[in-house]
Amino acid sequence: MRGWAVAWGVAAWGIPQAAWACAVCWGGDDPLAQGLRAGIVFLMAMPFALGSAFAGILFVAHRRARRQPTARHQG
Repeated sequence: MRGWAVAWGVAAWGIPQAAWACAVCWGGDDPLAQGLRAGIVFLMAMPFALGSAFAGILFVAHRRARRQPTARHQG
């Protein structure tokens, strides 16, 4: 396995254009790079947004359940 990693490293060293081809990693300002950056930010933020929404739903359901009187307290 290490031999393959060394081989890929040598290949990348020998072909610098292929190693430096990522416009997102190296600061390209073309529309494709901007779109890729926006997509990455969206995909990173989505789990937090969904988790927050789920936690909010649980919080509201818990508060509503505490507000409603139960049968044993009605006397």
